[in-house]
Amino acid sequence: MLSTITKMDAILPFFIMELFDYGEQEEIEDANNDILFLFLQSYLARSQVPKIYTFAEEIIPNFNDYDFQRHFRLSINTYHALLEELEPFLRYG
Repeated sequence: MLSTITKMDAILPFFIMELFDYGEQEEIEDANNDILFLFLQSYLARSQVPKIYTFAEEIIPNFNDYDFQRHFRLSINTYHALLEELEPFLRYG
């Protein structure tokens, strides 16, 4: 399955090319390169967020009604009603 490409992922190669493109206006480009480098560094740091692999098993069951609805945009009662209706069609394992 192909992953969704974000706008940032689409323009990232252009930032990298700009970072290494040196021309006549070295002072301006050096400042631009510093900005681009900091931008790329913050983007890459943001994309390496640690994951909680047991989120569904350990965290979600502890949500109260408000948190569940805030995260999933439906109430826990609606979730259980949908699960009951769809359970015959779900494959486990």
